[in-house]
Amino acid sequence: KRLHLVLDYDGTLVRLRSKPELALLSSEQKKLLNQLTSRFSIYIVSGRQKEFLDSQFHDCNFHLAAEHGAFYKEPGKMWEDRVSSNIQSWFPEVERVMNDYAQSVPLSFVEKKAASIVWHFRQSPIDFADFKAKKMDDELQVGLANLPVSITFGSKIVEATAVECDKGNFLRWLQEQKSDDDLFICIGDDRTDEDMFRVIGGKGITVKV
Repeated sequence: KRLHLVLDYDGTLVRLRSKPELALLSSEQKKLLNQLTSRFSIYIVSGRQKEFLDSQFHDCNFHLAAEHGAFYKEPGKMWEDRVSSNIQSWFPEVERVMNDYAQSVPLSFVEKKAASIVWHFRQSPIDFADFKAKKMDDELQVGLANLPVSITFGSKIVEATAVECDKGNFLRWLQEQKSDDDLFICIGDDRTDEDMFRVIGGKGITVKV
């Protein structure tokens, strides 16, 4: 069988940090991953933006998927945009809601991406932030129910993404490009990674970090 190693980034390759920009891959880790390419095709499937993945893996022969698979890049090629839905139909409203919550929850902040937007509260007072996060999740789930957006309550984040930003859909699309003999080993730590675990079927092995 041809082997494909599908790896999440935050919480899998690197420890979760109080600020996303602090979660960087070491040179030793890159060396180890590069050694694995003799056995596997390596896919980094992350919620991070294209620019961040490029900066971390510019010297690696890996397949990269940014923003949960909304954007895809084969080794040595340009990024492909897999988003076809109308992001502007929901993005301004989500940004307004998240900014309001960021002002009321100490040490929380909003991160804007090309096809998604994230409210981070890892540094905030835990009980109050969890309460507000659940309230935000409910508010967005109800208010945006008929729009092409997915709301995810993850590890100290609430994230709104275009419907194409889905690791499960990305893995299904990837499997369709391969033969039935190919085997996928998926490793991840968060709910977005469990989306991949659910679709892998008999074509792979899943590891929850």
